[in-house]
Amino acid sequence: MDLDIRTIMVMFAMLALMFFGLLELAGLHVGSIRGVRQWAVANLCISLGLSLAYFYTYPTPQHYWTIVLGATLIATGISLQLSGIQAFKEERSDWRIVLLVVGVAFLQNVWFGALHPDINARAIANSFLFAIIYAACARALLIRIEPPLKTAYWFTGLSFVVLTAVMLVRVIMIWKSPSGSYGLYVNIPLNPLSFFIGCMTQLCVTFGFLLMLNYRLITDLQKIASHDALTGALNRGRLEEEAIRLKARCIRSGEKIGRASCRE
Repeated sequence: MDLDIRTIMVMFAMLALMFFGLLELAGLHVGSIRGVRQWAVANLCISLGLSLAYFYTYPTPQHYWTIVLGATLIATGISLQLSGIQAFKEERSDWRIVLLVVGVAFLQNVWFGALHPDINARAIANSFLFAIIYAACARALLIRIEPPLKTAYWFTGLSFVVLTAVMLVRVIMIWKSPSGSYGLYVNIPLNPLSFFIGCMTQLCVTFGFLLMLNYRLITDLQKIASHDALTGALNRGRLEEEAIRLKARCIRSGEKIGRASCRE
């Protein structure tokens, strides 16, 4: 496939940096909604990680440490996406997961990159770790939830499913290749194709985050507009809407409004 991996990495690193700024600005105006800051920092970490990987050229000790730092930053960014999802859902963000992912990413890249160099094993370990985190993100989003948030949740969750599949395919393909044959910039179809699909899907994830944020703000505004701020009861406008909806329901069912089956 005629795609240059370095070009893909540079373009996506720039886009991730722009999304970092966009999410940071959005985070200033979302009130009590949590998780946006984690998503912003996640994009920054991924951008920096890809930028560092761009400079990896020769298997020297200096370049090994560059790839170690780059892979660790990318793992940090992905784990912060999971933490942001937990916070957005009003759940407790478990920072131990972030620390565990960062520690595992750092140790496995040091082991397979600097102490006992094995490029195939390092690529498999990184891809498998990323797949686990992506799968956890997908599991957190593919849940039962009321519209319109369901659309945003499932769009973002399915994007994470695609990323999980891409990482697992990389694991299988690299595992089947001869030892030492894989390289970050080796001209084989697996590299540019997986990087391209992965980067495009990661963009879908960021768009999904923005969609989730947008729908959440709309839902909050609708709740403010339809409920009394002091008592929490429905205001007159919302009561009229509910009455019209109840009347239409009873007309369709042929029942009378006064019957218990038509009561809300």
